[in-house]
Amino acid sequence: MKVQSNNANIQQKPNQSGKYKNVPKAYLDFAKGQERIFANHLIKQMRKGIDKTQQESTAERYYKGLMDDEIAKVISESDSGLGIKDVVLNQIYPQYKDNTKSAQEAYGLKNSNKGLSDE
Repeated sequence: MKVQSNNANIQQKPNQSGKYKNVPKAYLDFAKGQERIFANHLIKQMRKGIDKTQQESTAERYYKGLMDDEIAKVISESDSGLGIKDVVLNQIYPQYKDNTKSAQEAYGLKNSNKGLSDE
């Protein structure tokens, strides 16, 4: 039994995330960097709010700083993040919103609740 495949019916997903697939790398890197800076500042300020029972050593402060940087990096690299990346992209690359719509269409995520507003 020979199985034939029809490649014309198969949609290939883009290599990058659908949300940012058409955004130039330089703009995306800048937006990620801004979100990373903000997330890092936010995490450091949150740490300041924790009551300390004893004085931290210099090494402990240094390694907590490294951990904060890595947490901020993970946040900025994710698609959801804090939303700062999207705000920055909307400002520096206005076509970003149109790209988001086309990416949603490519994945078949177009508004599925279209009929609900007609009632």
